[in-house]
Amino acid sequence: MQIYGHTRQIEFLNHLIKTNVFHHAFVFVGPEFVGKRLIAEAFAQALILNKNISRDYKRDKNAWRDILFVEHEKEIKKGVEVIKAISIKQIRELKRQSTFTHDGDKRVIIIDNFDNSTISAQNSLLKLLEEPNKNTILILIAVDVQKLLPTIYSRVMRINFNLLSREQMQNFSEYLSDECIEMSLGRPGVAKRLVKDKDLIEKYKETLENLKNLKSMSLAQKILLAEKLSKDLHFLNITLMLWSSRIRDIAMKTGQYKLLLLSEKIDNALLELKSSNVNKRLQAENLLLKL
Repeated sequence: MQIYGHTRQIEFLNHLIKTNVFHHAFVFVGPEFVGKRLIAEAFAQALILNKNISRDYKRDKNAWRDILFVEHEKEIKKGVEVIKAISIKQIRELKRQSTFTHDGDKRVIIIDNFDNSTISAQNSLLKLLEEPNKNTILILIAVDVQKLLPTIYSRVMRINFNLLSREQMQNFSEYLSDECIEMSLGRPGVAKRLVKDKDLIEKYKETLENLKNLKSMSLAQKILLAEKLSKDLHFLNITLMLWSSRIRDIAMKTGQYKLLLLSEKIDNALLELKSSNVNKRLQAENLLLKL
């Protein structure tokens, strides 16, 4: 898997590996689909193998014997994918396994989307941070660190990841078409989905047409569109990102700055969709009725 961008962050992490002086816990923070998870995986593997992070990242089966990965459990309810918050049960099982190593002297734990975890799960993890095992390194991944308990946030080293510029994305033009770069909005994770599934570009073009036609849609049409979008949470998220970006572009080019309020509504909806307690279909319906 190719790692795009984030040169400064990778150089810093490689420096930590080389000097063997690093914090026992990190939080990788940034927008969705910018590559936080992939770099967390590559960093974890590099720590176990005591090697630099490679941009051409390939999983090493032996190294992954000493890497624990925790992510949300998923289920389908009434045709809609529901992502559960990380639970205290998952953290307890994680703590039970965290002290065992197979081949090396390190154990690395990665928890994806930790900003969507229950308070009881966070409190349980706090005990691990308060009494860290010298051989265990923890990597949390989050979009919104304000959802982390202050007692956790104060004990981790923050590494920021930002959207890539168009110029940075063009450095990987041998892998990405101009259209793919345009639609990815500076998010390598979106670009990779577009490369993997050629039909996605046409689907995203269709969603931009839907945005154009929203004002003329009837209530029933908006509800049907919300139902369609909410069946795939990734597709819903990326659709809303595209809409927000397109509305901001129009606002800045035309001077219709009131449109930025619509973009803000979409951005707020994206944050709310991160919560496991939100009904995705209902959230999509409410948003479409406001636009």
